[in-house]
Amino acid sequence: MFKYLEMILGNLILSIAVSIIRYVGMGTDPLVTLNSGLSNIIPHSFGTVSLLTNIFFVINIFNINKKLIKVGTMFNMIMLGYLQDYFISIYTFTLTNYWSKLLLLGFGIVLYCISIALIINADEGISPYEGFVIVMAQKFNLSFAKIKIGSDLLLLIVGFILGAVVYMGTFIIALFTGPIISLIVNKLFEIENKLLEINKN
Repeated sequence: MFKYLEMILGNLILSIAVSIIRYVGMGTDPLVTLNSGLSNIIPHSFGTVSLLTNIFFVINIFNINKKLIKVGTMFNMIMLGYLQDYFISIYTFTLTNYWSKLLLLGFGIVLYCISIALIINADEGISPYEGFVIVMAQKFNLSFAKIKIGSDLLLLIVGFILGAVVYMGTFIIALFTGPIISLIVNKLFEIENKLLEINKN
């Protein structure tokens, strides 16, 4: 039960984090960049566009390695985009200058790292996009890193062509969040082990 709650909490925080990053308007991760671009040409909300792209990813995962699909995968697929739309709709503050945007971007990225670490630690299903990258690596017998870099670049290029913002936030997320997330995951693992030892005693 705790792992399910951790997964839900992680996805909720992720929704808040990405909504903040989107609201700042200084660039987001590759998938959100693609969905933002698509929402410029598809007459539906960002949440619906996000759901459609995730359905595409999940269909491919199911056809190649359906064991990767878990509860967290489905929660992420259905809820994440709509939750982001909701949080953005209730933000009423105005960002008046560059430094306020940069500060809020930094806060959003910190939340982003924490949320991804919680989702990884819960181990109740990866995101549809990450699952898609894994099955493509399996299908074409290439490393995860090569497929991830290639797919990220493709999503960024398409999103940019369709009018999405590719800016500072995009490059910060791409270059710095990985090591931070790994650090948080390791800390969560240490905390869980300490709690287990305390319970045994």
